[in-house]
Amino acid sequence: MTKWIKSSCSIANGYCVEVAAQPASEVGVRDSKEGKEPVFRYTPKEWTAFLPGANKGKLDVIEELG
Repeated sequence: MTKWIKSSCSIANGYCVEVAAQPASEVGVRDSKEGKEPVFRYTPKEWTAFLPGANKGKLDVIEELG
């Protein structure tokens, strides 16, 4: 069974992300309120490249979208 981990940065208004190890050494990412599907899958190299920008807030565009 896949163990999904909810982001500690998820906020109460529904913008929630979960990650989990996937088959073939992939990293799965999904919207926690959607449940099982869709799951976006990334290679470990892609995931490692993504994390620094996300951690620095470079993807914090919620206010701009609203």
